[in-house]
Amino acid sequence: MTICKKCFQLLLLSLCLLPAFPYVCMAQVDIFSRVGNGPWQKTGAILPLKGTPFELKVNPVPGGHIAWYQIIPDTSRIYQNAGFPWEANAYKWLGFARINYQLEELQSFRDQWTISPRFLNPADASPFYHPEKGSFWIQAVVFANGRTDQSPGIQAADYRGLSPAVMRISIRDGEGFLGHLTSFFNVPALFGCIPYQSVHYIGVDCADVLMAAYSQWKGLQLTTDYNVAKVIQQFPKVAELDLKEGRPNKTILWGRQVRPGDFIAVRYSGRRQYQHIGALFQDADQDGAMGGPDLVIHAGPYPLHISKLEEGFFDGHVLILRP
Repeated sequence: MTICKKCFQLLLLSLCLLPAFPYVCMAQVDIFSRVGNGPWQKTGAILPLKGTPFELKVNPVPGGHIAWYQIIPDTSRIYQNAGFPWEANAYKWLGFARINYQLEELQSFRDQWTISPRFLNPADASPFYHPEKGSFWIQAVVFANGRTDQSPGIQAADYRGLSPAVMRISIRDGEGFLGHLTSFFNVPALFGCIPYQSVHYIGVDCADVLMAAYSQWKGLQLTTDYNVAKVIQQFPKVAELDLKEGRPNKTILWGRQVRPGDFIAVRYSGRRQYQHIGALFQDADQDGAMGGPDLVIHAGPYPLHISKLEEGFFDGHVLILRP
């Protein structure tokens, strides 16, 4: 039996009212997950490899109905906890930015207690949104016996952003460091983020996203707040060069001096400090030499994305580091 339209309207109304009326008595709905043929677990996040099947479920309630929702952060905006480097108040703490989220029902899974979710690809999605890889947040809402219960969602957000109790699926496009880094697609750009925010995929900037992915890959706990200078001190230098329109001032060979996953840090013209950092992603033109068409993955000031070196994000004096 499917739930009637009026009942779902009531369910949606209750969701809309909850932020305004936090005293409404509700029970928490638990979402269980499993990857491949693994065991079902009650955990706040899973990190499946792209192409690996995964499922979510809620224990059925007799006579009840369920709806599944995707929580989508607004990645069209650039958020900041601190002043941007180009602003008069550069690096000054401004306070925690408020990140915007929207709630969209996964309508094809209505009244299904176990699902293999397919994520939305809204027509008005940010250009930085990836529907098949990166991070996705899910909420389950159960309507039964005249009441509405739900798993943690937008209502569980605090001043730092969405709660880690919200079910998160972070799909990584590979096994190594770069694969873990791609799991941060769809995470808002947040300049001056703190480790809590980067580790829990709430918001990231250029340095912290690299270190969060690196720590995750190595099975380490990230507690240090990293900036570009601190990352440079952390890893050995394997090359040093200048870039103009993505073209090096000397020959740099893939597989010899550099390789995918190496960090690339830039000191812009006229600056004394290194201000931006990303990771080399691919020898896109397959000519064996680092050049303008080649790809780099980085966050800041935009959310994590892939761009060509010739787009100029790394024009300046460059260090290549080996994590």
